[in-house]
Amino acid sequence: MNIKRTLLILLSRVIRGAGMGLGASGIALAGWFFFFSVNEYKFLWGLLSVMGFLVGYLIYRFAYAYIYDEWNDYH
Repeated sequence: MNIKRTLLILLSRVIRGAGMGLGASGIALAGWFFFFSVNEYKFLWGLLSVMGFLVGYLIYRFAYAYIYDEWNDYH
């Protein structure tokens, strides 16, 4: 494996991790704001958290599909 492929795999994994982290925190924060928060703006914060989840999901999908797909490396 050459250096370019290795760097693309690393970059893809890092961006996927960032997307998954943003998505997971969006789900957790949306649950907190919708069900447990007593803040008067809880629905606004919950909606922003759901939007954060969607952005994280789109980042993950972009990194999975377009940066580097290492499916052929293992088969």
